[in-house]
Amino acid sequence: MSLQTRTEQWKEDPNLLAILYKAIHQKFNLHIVLSLGSQLVYTLQQSMKIQEEIVQKRIFATLRKAFDRMITEAQSTTSNNFRTTTNHQMLTIIKNSRNDMKLTHNITTVMQKEDQLKKEFSQYITGSAMKEIQGKIKERKLRCQMKPIINKILQDQFISYVEAERQLFEEEDQNRIRALRENNMEKYIEIVQESKNNRLLDILKITEEFLQQICMRVSIQRLEERDPQFQQQEQIGNQEQKEINDVYYSLAHSIQEELKEPPRLLTGGQLKPYQMKGLQWLISLYNNNLNGILADEMGLGKTVQTIALLAYLVGEKKNKGPFLVVVPLSTMSNWENEIVQWAPGLRYIMFKGSKEARDSIWRDCIRNQKFEICVTTYDYVMREKQKLMRLDWQFIIVDEGHRLKNNECKFVQVLSKYRSKHRLLLTGTPLQNSLHELWSLLNFLLPSIFNSCESFETWFGSPFGKTFKDGKNTEVLQVTEEEKLLVINRLHQVLRPFLFRRLKSEVELELPSKKEFILYCGLSLIQIKMYETIQKEGRIMIENIKQGKYQGQLLNRAMQLRKICNHPFLFLPEWEKEQWTDSIIKSSGKFQALDKLLFKLKATGHRVLIFSQMTHVMDILCSYFEMRKFSFLRLDGQSKNREDIIKRWNLKKEEEQKMEKDVDGEGKVESEGQEEIFIFVLSTRAGGQGLNLQAADTVILFDSDWNPFMDMQASDRAHRIGQQNEVRVIRLLTTGPIEQRIYERGKEKIGIDKTVIQA
Repeated sequence: MSLQTRTEQWKEDPNLLAILYKAIHQKFNLHIVLSLGSQLVYTLQQSMKIQEEIVQKRIFATLRKAFDRMITEAQSTTSNNFRTTTNHQMLTIIKNSRNDMKLTHNITTVMQKEDQLKKEFSQYITGSAMKEIQGKIKERKLRCQMKPIINKILQDQFISYVEAERQLFEEEDQNRIRALRENNMEKYIEIVQESKNNRLLDILKITEEFLQQICMRVSIQRLEERDPQFQQQEQIGNQEQKEINDVYYSLAHSIQEELKEPPRLLTGGQLKPYQMKGLQWLISLYNNNLNGILADEMGLGKTVQTIALLAYLVGEKKNKGPFLVVVPLSTMSNWENEIVQWAPGLRYIMFKGSKEARDSIWRDCIRNQKFEICVTTYDYVMREKQKLMRLDWQFIIVDEGHRLKNNECKFVQVLSKYRSKHRLLLTGTPLQNSLHELWSLLNFLLPSIFNSCESFETWFGSPFGKTFKDGKNTEVLQVTEEEKLLVINRLHQVLRPFLFRRLKSEVELELPSKKEFILYCGLSLIQIKMYETIQKEGRIMIENIKQGKYQGQLLNRAMQLRKICNHPFLFLPEWEKEQWTDSIIKSSGKFQALDKLLFKLKATGHRVLIFSQMTHVMDILCSYFEMRKFSFLRLDGQSKNREDIIKRWNLKKEEEQKMEKDVDGEGKVESEGQEEIFIFVLSTRAGGQGLNLQAADTVILFDSDWNPFMDMQASDRAHRIGQQNEVRVIRLLTTGPIEQRIYERGKEKIGIDKTVIQA
């Protein structure tokens, strides 16, 4: 066996000291012993794992010291003596190291026990316990790996579920709204009950309660009138809830009379089909002892339909009246002209004029009832109430009936005391600001049915901004489009027997279109300066050249801002305006735009109506017209001979040249042979209602009214039956915030009207 082989074998023996002892006693030569000793020392240093570091170092030191001594002695002695010396030295080393070997043996025993424990522990953990632990670890790892996948699957399933639910809800919503638009309330209620929509069910419940109350009041009224046809019908209290909506209208209009031809006293023209339908509805009101509102859009002939009703009552029903027709002062001449044209066989009187003239009419005609129709104004209804209240009127008809929108005003309170069997309101704008106004009209017509404004607004006011207060907090009720549509549908069911409305776009297809434009005008430098001064200081200082004084604090800031937007000359004394005539145009942004616009309109043959809220603005406009040599007419609340002014405007060129009478309110008109009058400037309040001015095809709203329906009424003076041309309405708006605010507020009010009345 070679040295290397022996050495490798000895390296594998864990007992290193025993290996060394064995090598010495086998009588190797010195070279082998020294080599083996070096190998063993190195092996001991590299391989021996003893936990006690002190013992390890001690063994190493003892062995190395012994080998060093052996090498030294080997060099000084002969080879013959080497074996003995070496044996002796090795025995000494072994003897000296015996204690260390015992310690090493103990350490080895401990390490063996530790290895045994490790082996047993390893066997334990590789057994069932380890498998359980590893199973849990594996399961946890699997869960961690599967978690994103599971989440993705759940997310996809949730999205699919939500999408399916959304589609289901949308389908339900569409079915409900479709049934609502088709006025199929039975189907709608069934769908709502299936979906268990509590908010919709609440709305249905409270509006159904109101409908039941209205039905009950109508039935009581009909019973009190001892209507034989109505007494033959079943009582409304015995009807099932779902049938109330079906019988409500038929209950109110239970007596039906078919109108096959126009009244025989209506000889002045042929009614249009939609006017015949309106007459049929008015006759139904009369036959069923109901009052109502004819709310056709302006220009569809409410006056003609009313005259047709009166002709029917006198001719077919043999009802000789008396009939009281209350109209604005500016429309009296129009009513007279329409009566003469359409029903010349009717006897009428125009109750107006001075005190002596009215007394004469009373003595000669009214007291002896030598008339059938009495046409008068709002003012005379109050001033002559002591006389007019003596009569039992068959019909009280109020033109521009929206004047009754405030049930607390004096005119409404006085007119409500007049005795009459029937009442009828004519208005193109039954709702202008709020539901309270609509209720006021209904209360005047049917006080026993619509007797509570509070309950009316509670049931139907929520979609239009009604608030509910809880302590100090005020919350605006937010409603969906469906809820709003539902409330409006129920409101229409309430109004249907009493309100009849058509739009031009629905019935008068041959009427030319009406287009509206907004012309924005910048403020002039002086307007900007004055506007900023009032906004900052609340007053404006304008030097009075003649007296050296200044204007001080302004009372109504909003009104003064509006005046600045119109023209700064409104703040000048009368005598100063004449000195600044050449500055009329450049001082106002609106006048600058108007000047360019009018020249173009005149060159293309248009005739123009100009409406303004302020008579002083009309003064400045007239000065401007004279400066530009535009022919014009003027109509405001102070104008006399207004009938002649209106007739002059509507005359054709040939007829106008034959007129010799000087008309008050006329501007400078060139001599005979000149073109038709170019401009008619009117006050919005005095000339914006009830007039037929279809000779014009262009309407300019110089300034906007807080009530947008006044502007609508004004613009429809030209857009009405008889108009041959397209009507263009041009609204002048400056960049001043006050005018923008008025315009935006007006759009909100129009939105309420479209929602409630026109929906």
